Amino acid sequence: MEKSALQNDKIGTFFTNECMLLYDYYTLDILEVNDACLRKYKFTEDEFLAKKITDLGEKFREGVRDTSSNNERFQLPAIWKHYRKDGSSFYVQFTFHQLKRNGRNVQFCILHDITNEIPDLSKKLHHLPRVDTYREQLPLATVEWDRNGIIRDWSPKAEEIFGWKFEKILGNSLFKAGVVKLSQKQMILDKIQEMTAHQTTYFTFDTAVENLEGKIIHTTWHNTANYDQAGKLLTVVSLIEDVSESRVAEERLMASEQRFRVLSEASTVGVYLIQNGHLRYVNPMFCKICGFDKNELINGIDPLELIHNQDLKKLLTIRQRFYNSEIDSFEIDARANAKDGTQIYVRIYGSKIELDGQLAIMGVVIDQTRQMEMQNKLNHSIQSYRDLFNSIGDAIYIHDESGKFTEINQTAEEIFGYTREEMIGKDPMLFAAPGKVDPKETYHYIQSALNGQRQRFEWWAERKMGRFFP
Repeated sequence: MEKSALQNDKIGTFFTNECMLLYDYYTLDILEVNDACLRKYKFTEDEFLAKKITDLGEKFREGVRDTSSNNERFQLPAIWKHYRKDGSSFYVQFTFHQLKRNGRNVQFCILHDITNEIPDLSKKLHHLPRVDTYREQLPLATVEWDRNGIIRDWSPKAEEIFGWKFEKILGNSLFKAGVVKLSQKQMILDKIQEMTAHQTTYFTFDTAVENLEGKIIHTTWHNTANYDQAGKLLTVVSLIEDVSESRVAEERLMASEQRFRVLSEASTVGVYLIQNGHLRYVNPMFCKICGFDKNELINGIDPLELIHNQDLKKLLTIRQRFYNSEIDSFEIDARANAKDGTQIYVRIYGSKIELDGQLAIMGVVIDQTRQMEMQNKLNHSIQSYRDLFNSIGDAIYIHDESGKFTEINQTAEEIFGYTREEMIGKDPMLFAAPGKVDPKETYHYIQSALNGQRQRFEWWAERKMGRFFP
């Protein structure tokens, strides 16, 4: 019991006294620190969270393989010289554990104070070869260079990204060798001068260059300055991230979006994008159709406010089915309210898409107001014609070139006793009086009329009830 309690006490002391922190695996931003860090470094928590892990000091020795150990794979971690807020220093080695936190790649880091061991380590390390075993495990390339851009160190990962071997690139200029664009040289040198003047330790830049194989590579450089005790800049250590794949994907996406925007902006139909019940995008034609400008539509108007009250219910039903995944697309005719209060007729198309990981509706709106007006006028014209057609006191019928009736008026129904439905599709022999009409002669009259010769002749008919009349 006592031994177990003692062990637990030692474990509790370890978590209380050892400096521990979390930092972003890629940006190196410090995300969390424990109380031991606050006590040892004498920074406040806010001051810590404004730093990167590399801002705490500079590398004192690289990690190496210990050839004196029986285990050939045994490696000694790099040693860093860290500074407290008051300027005093101490030496640390890191223990790293990579993990995921809220979907983010982070490093859990324990900082071991080895200040008291430095004299012994120095003697031991003096006899060991310099092997970049630790750097080989990093996903980022490391390059060290002086204030003039002359390369002083070059990691295996840098060889992999850029193609230049260590022995070929060492001593060359970043800019002349083509590792960084020559056009960026003055900007970077100005940044170093500014950094030195203010004794800051970190800056970043992006660049795109050709590697030895002629392939364009996009990189992000995270740069940390190393100063001597007098505050003179010694070197800059850069952690370089190859972002070519993400940059190419981003450029393709931007090109795709640009093509969509060009086509959309010039489109003769309205284009819209709705997410979470709000318009995220509308093209100029959409604005023209409804009369609202883009800012009004994007920043304050619920899309359903544009729909006429009498058609609102069917739009709500469509939307509910859409979000319930019952349908993936829809097409619907509806009346809409324009900004000036007029009623417009539209046909709305919509399809399901995913945008930023969320469901969205993208579609087009076609203004059918003019077509509806024309259709209404046509319907009115047809009705007017029919009214006139039926009001004539003589029987009138229209038939095609084969003699089939295509239209009859109301008087023809009354005279012959057949309904319109009974007569449409039939020919005049339907009501020809048996024995009093010559079919051949009748069709001759019809053919002559079709040839443009007006025909006038006497004929005998039989009403539906059987009565003959001339």
